[in-house]
Amino acid sequence: MIHGFLGNIWPVFGENSRFLAWVVDRLENEAEGIDSPVGILPIRKDLPLAGLEISEADLEALFDVDKSSWLAECDLTDEYFSQFDGRVPPELQAELTDLKSRLNSLPA
Repeated sequence: MIHGFLGNIWPVFGENSRFLAWVVDRLENEAEGIDSPVGILPIRKDLPLAGLEISEADLEALFDVDKSSWLAECDLTDEYFSQFDGRVPPELQAELTDLKSRLNSLPA
């Protein structure tokens, strides 16, 4: 589902090299990020968008953290983890628990 979504918002999904360029810039302390419940997101000025025709509404949608969608994914991840009869590393379970907590702190 996310691939189709990104394909609609981010023309030619192969353009993901633009995001990877931002990641490299972050590693080299040449780009900034914004903390979000799901991790660090790019600051638009640091994301190379030159040559793309992306509307402001599409950019907003791209960076939106949809609480209900993310919580649904957390439920699916819990379900997936349950297949492993307690063999999921505690660090992964803790990360999922922390993610749920951050998401639940968002307004409805």
